[in-house]
Amino acid sequence: MKPVLVGDKYQLDRRLGRGAYGEVYLGHDLDSGEEVALKLEYHEVDPSQLQNEVEIYKKLDQGRGIPRFYWLGYDCEFTIMAFELLGPSLEDLFNYCSRKFSLKTVLLLADQLISRFQYIHSKGFIHRDVKPNNLLMGIGTQGNTVYTTDIGLAKEIEDPHRYRYTYPMVGTPRYASINALLGKEQSPRDDMESLGYVLLYFLKGSLPWQGLKCKPEEKEKMILKMKQQATGSGLFHNVPVEFKKYFELISSDKSLSYRKLRRLFSDLFHRQNFHYDNVFDWTELLYLEKLAAVKGPQEDRRPQKPTGNQEFNAAASMDPDSPQDKTRLGFWDNLSRVPLCRRALREFNKRAVPPTALRAIAKRELGDCEVKELQRFAQHGGPDLRSILGSSLCSVNPDTGSTTYSSKDAVFEQQLIDNGISLFSRDANPTNWEEMQERLARRRPSLSSSQLSKAAFEDFQHNNDKAINETEVMCLVFPIIIGKTNIPSGYSHLFDNLEPLTDHMANPQPNYFNVSHTVEIQRKVRDHLGHYIIPSSYHHRGVLPNFFLQVKGSEGRASHLKRQIAHDLAVGARGMLKLQSYGLDVPVFDNKAYTFGATYYYGHLQLYVMHPTEPRDPNGKPEYHMTQIRAFALDGSLDSLREGITAFRNMRDLAKEKRDDFIASANEMANAQDKPKVASVDAHLNSITATRQSHGQHESKSTSTDELAIPERPSKRAKTCGLVGNENRRRTGNGVHGDERDE
Repeated sequence: MKPVLVGDKYQLDRRLGRGAYGEVYLGHDLDSGEEVALKLEYHEVDPSQLQNEVEIYKKLDQGRGIPRFYWLGYDCEFTIMAFELLGPSLEDLFNYCSRKFSLKTVLLLADQLISRFQYIHSKGFIHRDVKPNNLLMGIGTQGNTVYTTDIGLAKEIEDPHRYRYTYPMVGTPRYASINALLGKEQSPRDDMESLGYVLLYFLKGSLPWQGLKCKPEEKEKMILKMKQQATGSGLFHNVPVEFKKYFELISSDKSLSYRKLRRLFSDLFHRQNFHYDNVFDWTELLYLEKLAAVKGPQEDRRPQKPTGNQEFNAAASMDPDSPQDKTRLGFWDNLSRVPLCRRALREFNKRAVPPTALRAIAKRELGDCEVKELQRFAQHGGPDLRSILGSSLCSVNPDTGSTTYSSKDAVFEQQLIDNGISLFSRDANPTNWEEMQERLARRRPSLSSSQLSKAAFEDFQHNNDKAINETEVMCLVFPIIIGKTNIPSGYSHLFDNLEPLTDHMANPQPNYFNVSHTVEIQRKVRDHLGHYIIPSSYHHRGVLPNFFLQVKGSEGRASHLKRQIAHDLAVGARGMLKLQSYGLDVPVFDNKAYTFGATYYYGHLQLYVMHPTEPRDPNGKPEYHMTQIRAFALDGSLDSLREGITAFRNMRDLAKEKRDDFIASANEMANAQDKPKVASVDAHLNSITATRQSHGQHESKSTSTDELAIPERPSKRAKTCGLVGNENRRRTGNGVHGDERDE
């Protein structure tokens, strides 16, 4: 598997954590080699928390315990932020220390965290999601510094006395303030209240409202009730009275005094004869582990640290005798570039060297010399905490996943590219480019100004605004574009009879396509080329599709649309090439386009053509080049709508002419099978021209009639209409109707 790159700037090394909105990875800068943390947020998160987080980091820059921001970018399915690599979270360290911190460790953390939130509040922000997972220790010389991270939910401070009740609960219920659970506007006091719950969680090992047995919708209400009755719930049972006073101070003082809060815990710290020596619980455990390793050989409890993306543990997540695993590994290993998509990350996570589970060594009494050595061990950043990074993921079960990929997966595009299908061929125009441009621009009488009125344009705009998904686009928007036609067509049929372009690729399923009637091609040709020219296992749905349409509503994604139409065009162009070369010793590569397609996305119609070229490798496959030939903003003006519909219908007619030519030539070749093969490509092409005239009568019966009357709309994608044609106009059955009914 090739390295997984991020924006061509960073490379992923291993996963550190994950959440509801994305994942966090250890990576390194490709130029400097510096290790960084990479937070990947799913594109569908709206509004983006990362963008908000970056803006706040910039305003908090230079503050102690605030991570440095490096880069914000977008790649494939993610918004990505690169920032300073930090150590494990306090939650990870809490687990490492058997889920309980000593009073000294809690007070050391409290002193830093009160100062940290004071700084954030002084800059005009409140965090709103204070919890152990969002509080991280540094590394290196900053290994004893607590950092506040994950401030994507933070916002500017408003008037603390102007509470509003229209806000949903923001934060994590276990640590959220009472005001947050009530849905009120939050203030700095709410951050400090959440911090109080975090400190008690560390000191007690748990909070009274953990593990409640109730329905999810009732949980927040029960937590709120227990927090409002804190004394009765046992929150302050068996803890120093200073923790109760802490809550009293943040709720009673007219102005929040951070100095009083720090002094409260500082006095307790000194009364306990503790020292500010940076010896946290995990520091002592790591020191004892070091001593044990020196005194005798023991199992190394620290996780392995990968030296780069090339160190994999594929065997741990696969059965060497499993065909599915062999197929999966082969697919990813053969990609020339691994895109940054969710499926690629799942595969990457399976292969990357996993951290091992950590079990802290048991504590024991230290001698005087050992105490002094421990204090020296804790200075200058303390022990290297990288060994604990990501240890909470060690029990995650491997994801077997599917090995079939659709246009919704970014890796699908890389599949197309690696198999010689180019989606961006602006410099590889087919030789019949000018001919196609002229044909698309031909006027159509049915689309004159007297036929396509301003009122029709306004109806089109209104329907376009309402269409939010594919079904609504096909029902509301496309009837006026398609018009009435006798050309055989289908809606949303799955192409389940075609030979796949490559392994692991889902079957095409265009929203609309044109074909020829199955009986137009002789049986011996169909038998020979069936899996290249007959798209559906229901053969009556037609043959040789070479005109396709893919649509998305306002909630769709344009990137999916382009992959879909490229896939459709590729199987169509392959079928046309097979039929064009039928009976010949060598395939015909004339550098011309005979396959056509269109995409529609929220008012924008784009027209494409695809043509094949010879393989670069003598033993390779043909290459296919998709080129955009025209584009229209149909909702922009009446003239744009008229021009776009004209080009769409002219392209549809041109596609039919090419189908008819190739079918006539293949049938003639089939009739002459008992004669010597026509080896000359020129002779084959001449035969196409010679039969064109004899086929004209049939063609005139099956071209667009161009009536503007809007026909009946197609049904939903799952219950779509079938092949249509002259002989079927009065026939109904399983998905077979006349086009007038479909539209």
